[in-house]
Amino acid sequence: MKPPQSRWPDPLQELLLQACLGSGHVAKMAWEQWVERVDIHQIDPSSYRLLPLLYHNLKLMGVEHPLRSKLKGIYRHNWYQNHMFLNQFKHLLRSLREKDIPVLLLKGLALALKYYKDLGLRHMSDFDVLVPRNRASEVRRALLQQGWKSEFDEPEDQLMRRRHSEGFKLRDLTGRNIDLHWHALGGRLREKDDRLFWKGSMPLDVDGISIRVLNPADEILHVCAH
Repeated sequence: MKPPQSRWPDPLQELLLQACLGSGHVAKMAWEQWVERVDIHQIDPSSYRLLPLLYHNLKLMGVEHPLRSKLKGIYRHNWYQNHMFLNQFKHLLRSLREKDIPVLLLKGLALALKYYKDLGLRHMSDFDVLVPRNRASEVRRALLQQGWKSEFDEPEDQLMRRRHSEGFKLRDLTGRNIDLHWHALGGRLREKDDRLFWKGSMPLDVDGISIRVLNPADEILHVCAH
């Protein structure tokens, strides 16, 4: 059966990807075709998330356009928001390290720190951490004590048995979220399913705080699964 919505980019999204990730004549042509056919104020959310990366690539290629200042503003807003995320994450991370709880950073923030090298280039609405299942209850309590509110209203033992993660939202006006994972993949709810992710993980230093991230092969698998 065909999925209700295609998972593949449409022609306009393909042009945007080429303009964001390509180089030289191919990227410039893709940019020119894309910008002629879209209203930047009405593009789909997935495309909007790529605009900071588009600004970065246009700047690298020396492309001048009236929209570049608008793209720069989106990039700078993204940079500011993501640094706020990072500061909040470091606050949480320090409290977990004090309890000697292993932490493996997943998804957006891990990719931004390890591969993008610039927090302004990737849009993020939350950050994701994986902890061992037998320590997840401690982390839940730490989050609740720090003012985070769970998105679920069900007993902890039932929650951890039925799900692989739990979302928390900070009780302020920033809209920041954290996803606490005790299993790396949904549908794989056994501790042995996570062992190879932990075993193959790599160290990453975040402003003097040591954490773990997935190795490149596991990273690709995790991105595809999610």
